[in-house]
Amino acid sequence: MKKIISLLVVVSCVFLASCKDEPFDLDNIDEIKAEAVDGIYERRLKNINSGQYTEDDVVLNKICKASKESGNFSGEYLIFWESKDGAESDKVIWTNDEEIYIKANLGLVYEIYNNECVDL
Repeated sequence: MKKIISLLVVVSCVFLASCKDEPFDLDNIDEIKAEAVDGIYERRLKNINSGQYTEDDVVLNKICKASKESGNFSGEYLIFWESKDGAESDKVIWTNDEEIYIKANLGLVYEIYNNECVDL
C-alpha cells in the first residue's frame, strides 16, 4: 500500500511540475519577454528625454494572439507595453520567425485575434 501511495505522490508531483502557466503554451515566454524589453529599450526608449529611461522602465502589460487581414490567427503575437512613468506606450509583434518587430503602424497590419490576451 505504501508503494502505491508513494507512486501516486511521485506521479502527481511530476504532473504538477509539467503544468506550467505559460501564456498560450509558449514555452519560451521568458525569452520572448526579454527580447521584447531589449528591443523596446534599444529602438524606442533609449534616446527619449536625453536617455532618462533604462530597460527597467519597460513594463510589458499583455500578450495577445494576432491576426492579419484574413481574420485568422497568424501564429504571431502582439505585446503591449508602457514606460513605468506612463509617458510612452505602444505594441510590438512577436513574429513566426521568432523575432520582435517594432515598427510604426502595426495596428494597420495586425489586430487582436478574438480578444485572446493574457496579462504579463
